Amino acid sequence: MVQAPARAEEPVGPQPYTITIVSADLVPSKPDGRPWDAGDGPPDPVVVVSVKGAGVGTVRTTKKQDSIAPVWRESGQVTINRGDHLSISIIDKDLADDDFIAGWDMEFSRPGRQRLADPTHSVNELIFDIASADAK
Repeated sequence: MVQAPARAEEPVGPQPYTITIVSADLVPSKPDGRPWDAGDGPPDPVVVVSVKGAGVGTVRTTKKQDSIAPVWRESGQVTINRGDHLSISIIDKDLADDDFIAGWDMEFSRPGRQRLADPTHSVNELIFDIASADAK
């Protein structure tokens, strides 16, 4: 039996990718109605994307002070294998205790634009891109 060669668009093994956190649209208050920060302030969001599996790496954004519509356009490189999981979280970075805003665990299948929403309704949308680091 002759086996067909692997297709070029399906690399084997961990590959380098660039993850760019683009933006988020957050709700103005916590799910229980309380404000994110003291003094009725909006959150100070940070996004963290970590690779879980054969690949490695973490991308972390800077903190956006007092924003329910943060725009980052911040990138970092990771190594991802098809089937690895990405752990994505948004936290409200505070001086004392950080608040969890939302989190996802998604299986990586292919690069492209990703749009996520939080089922608890804390996040209307999180947008990030995954692109091959080898793309020219």
